[in-house]
Order: sequence, then C-alpha cells, then structure tokens
Amino acid sequence: MTVIGLWPVKLTKFKLSIYNAYFYICFCYYIAYDLTQASMVFISKGNFLETADNLGVIIVYLVNIYKVLICRSRRIKSLIERIANQEGAILENADGEIRKIYRNHVRSAFISAVYYVSLGSAGISLYFVAPILKNWLEEREQSKYLIFRSWFPFNTDKYYWPAYAIQLVGGFIGYSYIVYPGTFMFCLLKFCVGQLKILQHILRNVTYYSEGFAWGKNREEFVKSCIREHQKIIKLIEDFDESMRTFILLDFVISSFQLSLVVYGLLESNGLDIARFAILSYFITLCSQLFIFYWNAHEIFIESTNLAAAIFESQWFDLEIPVQKMLAIMMLRAQKPLSVSIGPLYKIRIDALIGIFKAIYSYVAVIRK
Repeated sequence: MTVIGLWPVKLTKFKLSIYNAYFYICFCYYIAYDLTQASMVFISKGNFLETADNLGVIIVYLVNIYKVLICRSRRIKSLIERIANQEGAILENADGEIRKIYRNHVRSAFISAVYYVSLGSAGISLYFVAPILKNWLEEREQSKYLIFRSWFPFNTDKYYWPAYAIQLVGGFIGYSYIVYPGTFMFCLLKFCVGQLKILQHILRNVTYYSEGFAWGKNREEFVKSCIREHQKIIKLIEDFDESMRTFILLDFVISSFQLSLVVYGLLESNGLDIARFAILSYFITLCSQLFIFYWNAHEIFIESTNLAAAIFESQWFDLEIPVQKMLAIMMLRAQKPLSVSIGPLYKIRIDALIGIFKAIYSYVAVIRK
C-alpha cells in the first residue's frame, strides 16, 4: 500500500508532498484508464461474450475508485494509528496467554493475506501474459490482442507495444487497488476479532487478572478498565463501519451482477486457453475476498455477544457486589451485537454472502436466456 500511495507514511513536509503528488498521478491515470475501458462497452461492436468479459473487470475497477479514497481518509489513518498503539501495548505489557491469543489471530490474518495476494497476483499475471501468447500462437499481424478491450486514439496494431504498456501499468494499478486495500480491510476486521477474544479471555478469568489489585475499590478499577477496553473496541468497529458502510452497500449491490458476467464468460467460452484460466482466477480471487471479508465481519457479530457468556463463565460470585453490578451492566451492553453494516439496511452476517451467490445463479440464468 505504500508503493501505490495509500499508506499514511510519516515523511517530512516536502517528501510528503512528493508522495501525495505521486499518488494523485497514479490515481488519475487509473481513472482515465477505467474510462477508456468503459467507453468500449458503448462503442464496441463485439459480441456479448466479449462485452461480458470486459464489463466484469470494468465494474470492480470503477467501484474501487471509492475504496481508494476511503483508504486515504483521515478516519482510516486514525484507525491505523490506534491499532498500532494497541498492538504495542499488547506485545509489551500483556501476559503470555494474551500475547498467544493475539499472535494466533496475526497468524490467521497472515495466512489469509498470503493466500489472497498470491491468488490475485497469479490471476493478474495470466491476464498480462495471455494476449502475448495468443498473438504468438495465432501468428496475428492485424487486430492483435490486448490485455483488455480499451479505446486508444491511435492504431494499436501499428503501435502495439506502447498500447500494451499503457494497459500493463493501468492493470497493475487496478490490481493493486483491489488486492492490497482488500487485504488491509479484512486484516483490520481480524484485529477487531482478536481484541474481542482477548477481552473474553480476561473476563473469563477476571479473578485471576484482578489479583494484582487489592480487594475493594482497586478491583473495581480493574473492571472499569475492562469496560473502557470494551468501549475502545466498540469505537474502533463503529469508526470502521462509518467509513465502509456505503462502499459495502455499493459492493453488495453490484457483486452479484459483476460476478454473474464473469461466470457467463466462463460458461460460454470454448476451450481451455490461458485467457479462460485468467478469468477463472479472477473469479476465484473476488469470491475469496468476499468470503474472507464477510466471514470476519460475521465473527465480530458473534464474538461481541460472546462477551456476556465469558463473564457468566467467570467466578463473578467471588467478587464484591459493586463489581458484580458493573459486570452485569457490561453483560447487558454485550447483548447488542457489534457489526459491520451493508449501508443503513443490513448487518453483515454470513447469510448475506449466501444471498450474493444465490443472486449470481439468477443473473446467469437470465443472461443465458
């Protein structure tokens, strides 16, 4: 994300200006590239299969313009800073069991990230290689294949390699805007899940962790610190939700149609050439992103309510009455699940993902008729 200008790097004023200028140059290039692709949908005379292949990529590229702006927003930068501070506090001050819980979630996020980035990198590589191989195998001198169908103000057969290079740069920026911010988003969700798990562990063993506090008011202070930690998690998830809910709604609305175009292209195409493998890899990448994101958002929904169960499983009956009352209030708050929203309409759970895939089947059936 630093390479594509999205990470909030700490630089001096002059260097930061250069870095921001670099981002805007890449971003404007990407928008212009998207528009040249989108124009082909309206001016192209190709068949519907070619249009579907192109449109399936164009939609996700255009939607990611908004996601890029979200990643550059002040709220996301603030979230990153708060997470970095929280991570430092856990690794420096927490006991071995809490660090173990945190590292388990780090490992899980790392495995998901490596899988997703590797899959996306393999897919975009196939897109880049496919036109060169097809031109070579078919010995084309005219109407050579490009990476995507785009409009150019010059003859692409005469100036094939400049046209290919323009698409290569635009395709790589588009791939980066899809894969790396997507990875960051679900890693952020995994961090929230980890914080809820850590808080559950502390509350489940509240008598053990409060041993460093004397009986009486100091033990009350320990439980108050748990409540403050819960409030921090609530604020973190709410800020993320406020930043992402509109994009998630937009993504939810178009995902089914966009993926149905990709599925249609796979079903209607003949043979097993490298272009078909590229489309298949693209489809698997987008499905993986949806699954990982929605699964982690669903986990937040579940684990936030499990805080009440963790308190009940503790030895709360050994604590003083004022402390028990505070824990009871915390249990009441935990009855309201924390969640990431699909706009103002719906809270993300795994059944929303199932709805997307059901809609894909319906769209494909309609398109094929």
